[in-house]
Amino acid sequence: SIDSRAMILYLSLFNSRSGPGANDVPNEDLAREFLELHTLGPEEGGQANYSHDDIEALAECLAGWNVYRGSLPGGLTYREPVTGNVIPNPSPLQRVFIEQWHESGQALTLDFDPTTTADDLALTTTSTTDIDARTVATHVANMEQTKRFVCRKLIRFFLSDDANEPTLLTQAMAAWGT
Repeated sequence: SIDSRAMILYLSLFNSRSGPGANDVPNEDLAREFLELHTLGPEEGGQANYSHDDIEALAECLAGWNVYRGSLPGGLTYREPVTGNVIPNPSPLQRVFIEQWHESGQALTLDFDPTTTADDLALTTTSTTDIDARTVATHVANMEQTKRFVCRKLIRFFLSDDANEPTLLTQAMAAWGT
């Protein structure tokens, strides 16, 4: 979901910019949706699974992601998001990475649980691909909170209204990644 063209357009990420000369702060909508609805969930046991600082850091990583709509300003360098290769003439609705809208070289730390450093992620942003957000997405997808949150949703949808039933939850979490 994090690199979906539909999500980029629907959540207005196409205007998200970061760095020197940026008119706006990065759009936090996709970062918030990703953390709250698709991975960690809002809270567990009364404690938040992420902070507003984590949302801001992920939004910085997502700045520059875009969908070419045929009318973006000239003078920008469009890159293929995974390889970083320059795209001289993007196709309509092609997902692109705009390096001028992404500040490289910033040190970011996502501290998902302030009581421990086990899930912390520190990175320095790059300038030519969407590696920053993919690094965060992979890290978050493999966190225990994500496994628990997603498995509860799957249990609730497919098996039982009691998504906290210990045996089902333990079995589902054990199957994660196999």
